[in-house]
This record gives sequence, C-alpha cells and structure tokens, in this order.
Amino acid sequence: MKKYTYYMLIISLIMIGSGLFLITPDYNMKKVNTSLTTKSLKSNTVNTVSIKKEIEKRRLAKKRAEQKKIQARIASESNLKLESKKVNAKTLRSGSGRVSYYGLNCAGCSGRVGAGKTLKGSYYNDPKFGYVRALAAGREFSYGTIIRISGTPLGTFTGVVLDRGGNIGSGRRFMFDVLVGSEAEAYKYGVSSIKYEVLRYGY
Repeated sequence: MKKYTYYMLIISLIMIGSGLFLITPDYNMKKVNTSLTTKSLKSNTVNTVSIKKEIEKRRLAKKRAEQKKIQARIASESNLKLESKKVNAKTLRSGSGRVSYYGLNCAGCSGRVGAGKTLKGSYYNDPKFGYVRALAAGREFSYGTIIRISGTPLGTFTGVVLDRGGNIGSGRRFMFDVLVGSEAEAYKYGVSSIKYEVLRYGY
C-alpha cells in the first residue's frame, strides 16, 4: 500500500511538472502576441501619419499650381495691355462713381457675357481700340460702348461694356463692374471711386 502511494505521488509530481511545462509556452506565446500587437499598432500609426503627410503635400502642390496658373494669366493679360491701340477719341460723356471687380472664376461664371460673346480672359479685342477690359454696366450704356476709367488700382484703362449685373448702373451702388483674372484678384482690389469718360456708344 505504501509502495502504491509512493508511485501515485511520483506520477502526480510528474503530471504537475508536465502541466507547468505546458503552461509556460502558452505564457510565452501571450507575450509574443502582445509584442506583435504593439508593433502592428505602431506600424499602423506610422502609415496613417505618412498618408496624411502625402495628402497635405498633394494639396499644397495643387494650390501652388493654381497660383502659378493665375499669375501666368495675369502676366499674359499684362502683355495684352501693350497691344491696346492709342485712339484719339472725343469724350462724349464724363462722370464719376464707384466700381467693383469680379473674376473669371466666380461662382456661376462660364466666360459667356451678356453681349453674347465668350471670353477666355478679362480683355476683349476691339477692332478700333485693340485690347480693352471687359466691363459690366447699366442699360444706359449699350453693348460695345467704350469707356476710359481712371482712379483704380489697375491705373487708367479703357474698357468695353459687354455685360450686365445686379446693382450696377446710374443711381445704383456701382457704376461699373470690372472683369479681372480671378476672384482672388477681385477681392484684393475691393471697391474704387473712379472717374470715367465715354469714348464711343455701341459698336
């Protein structure tokens, strides 16, 4: 009986020892799995940051490209000014008022103006006066009317009435609305108090 008890004790110890041995690898696996999870989280965090940086990089690149496009258009239009013709025209009417500015890329703008023409820039090539700025004016000025405007941030320039607009005309908030290269440019100029001379009525 004693011998049997002795054998049972030895077997129990062996089983306990085996159990501990079996548990130990499982414990180690948990440590390994925890380590792998931590590494995965760190890797995901790094990937997220990289994606955000790439998105921001592309956004800035797109913004710079748009700014360059606007600058190129403004530079191109500055060259067109040199091609304006100097015409000695008699002043048919003069006055003063305020002008506002609107851009080619304004909301709802397609480049097509009230006179039925489609503009690709803020200038129009008039047969007699050459390249002149496009203007929006009240109905007292028929389409094709040539007007010289002074006192603006753009200096003195000649424009042609090609469009209409709300709150524009004699007795209204603005006498004229001047088309410029972009809405950003229009915002920069704001509102100007000007003097104007009518050089031709209609085409």
